[in-house]
Amino acid sequence: MLDHARSKSGDLPIDWVLADCRTFELGRQFKLVTMTGNAFQEFRSRADLEALLGSVRAHLAPDGLFSFDTRFPQVSDLLTPEALAGEWSSETPWRSFEDEHGRTVTVSTQQRFDAISQVAEYVVLRRWQEDGQEQTVQERAVLRFIFPQEMEALLHYNGFAIQHVYGDWDRRPLDGTSPRMIYVCTHRS
Repeated sequence: MLDHARSKSGDLPIDWVLADCRTFELGRQFKLVTMTGNAFQEFRSRADLEALLGSVRAHLAPDGLFSFDTRFPQVSDLLTPEALAGEWSSETPWRSFEDEHGRTVTVSTQQRFDAISQVAEYVVLRRWQEDGQEQTVQERAVLRFIFPQEMEALLHYNGFAIQHVYGDWDRRPLDGTSPRMIYVCTHRS
């Protein structure tokens, strides 16, 4: 990812750092710390979340903003009958697209959800035809879902004040049908 970012950044004066964001120390503070692409869900334990937020707090200038997004946990998608039984869901079509070689790639998913840990495990299957044969690539993802009241407490007790919460990138209010939760925070006084 860093090589790709470097190639796209041209001559911009950017210091690229490869480090664990839970423990690194840059010795500087910034007016903006941001995390996008639902990266917040990669931190699955309370200890990891608190370490991440501690690192953000240490690197955030006193008048700075911390902004991030995460998927809104849709209970109907997570607490399926299969999930409640601890089993995998059936394979569900998700989308299709044309890849760089002109092939139609179909994407489907399977999931299971642990309601106690609030962790969902996903299998993403990408299929296409190549030389008359079906090709399949399988990827796995494990993501933690955090509900709005839990997020509010997590941010509060880790030193942040929420300035804005949005339910999508158009800044609509967060509600039960929102696809995501977008937070803009400052240091808590």
